[in-house]
Amino acid sequence: MQERMSLGEVRSILKGTTDQPSDEWNGIIRDATSNTVVIVAISRSSGGSERIQQAGTGTLVFLDGAHYILTATHVWDSILVHADRLGATIRTGRGQPNTFSIDIRAMSAPIAFPREQGCEQWGPDLALLRIPDFCVGTIEAFRPFFDLHAISKVVPRGNDSIETWILCGVPAVLGTSSETAAHAHGRAFQVEVESVHNRNGFDYIDVLAHWPSTSVAPHFGGVSGGGLWKLSLYVDPLAGRIDCIRTLEGVAFYQFPFRKEHSVLRCHGPNSLRLVSANCAERSCDLPPAFLPFITGDSLHC
Repeated sequence: MQERMSLGEVRSILKGTTDQPSDEWNGIIRDATSNTVVIVAISRSSGGSERIQQAGTGTLVFLDGAHYILTATHVWDSILVHADRLGATIRTGRGQPNTFSIDIRAMSAPIAFPREQGCEQWGPDLALLRIPDFCVGTIEAFRPFFDLHAISKVVPRGNDSIETWILCGVPAVLGTSSETAAHAHGRAFQVEVESVHNRNGFDYIDVLAHWPSTSVAPHFGGVSGGGLWKLSLYVDPLAGRIDCIRTLEGVAFYQFPFRKEHSVLRCHGPNSLRLVSANCAERSCDLPPAFLPFITGDSLHC
């Protein structure tokens, strides 16, 4: 029987001094990234063949009785709006190429704020895409929705704990794609908070992310729309095992020029999430039932 993981082992994993993380740790990361999906655009050529393009990353969320994909606005208005159909991965097993899709013309604009022209690094670049009720059951069979209004648990008083941050995303350059299939491998990047900003009522969190590959030029394109999560890890005094409290703190949308082995990625912060949630409540009655997910080939593996 495998021994329970300790906080000391967690510290070693986070410092990169452990070659082989335990199954228990891998399970924590799977749970932490379970709401993440790959968003793709599907376009049909004049000859009738389909072309698939990765558009970005999203987080499945639940808000005020409705279900959404939380992502960056430019994932929609730079890529998806020019496609014929929209899709998102929901399965994680290999060899399960189930396909769901919807005509883009059936979708309204996302719940979002107008972006400043010529000011990409400040956005605002945050959007919610409504998922109709008849699709929710299919998605929930494979992926859970994160409740944006849920009250987070807290580490029990007196317990030692470790806090770390991860950014869930799918860099397009680390996947493979063809005219008819996209193979995207999602990642949970351990990141460090570099700075926090506030501007025009929105908040921003800049994080340092290490590029994981030495054979591929660094580019985080495809991570846009991915969730920024804070993980608090501690030993559950009753179960005697590592427990993880996770909170959704932001959404990635902008990459600064790469420097040395790291890149600085800008995310909208928790106050911005509250703003778009409030905007969602005001517009909820105007949303058409217009989203159906899509998956092809190997789906997201976190």
